[in-house]
Amino acid sequence: MGVVGFLEMISAAVSENADIEYTAILDCGDQAGLALNALRLGAKDISVDLPPDVLAKIESIAAQLGARVHNRPND
Repeated sequence: MGVVGFLEMISAAVSENADIEYTAILDCGDQAGLALNALRLGAKDISVDLPPDVLAKIESIAAQLGARVHNRPND
């Protein structure tokens, strides 16, 4: 599906249910590149499982874009 597919799916769901509140979190796992691409394409909520130094950089970029990084649930 990819990032674009995810964002399009969420957009379609929201347009059909405009009166509900939601948080759509894209799980990027341990893929920093996917997380950066998701943020670049407009994702507002992502989750990642990254080393602390990389996580800090992703969080900083997300904050600049008005997005949030969530803790990834433990498997």
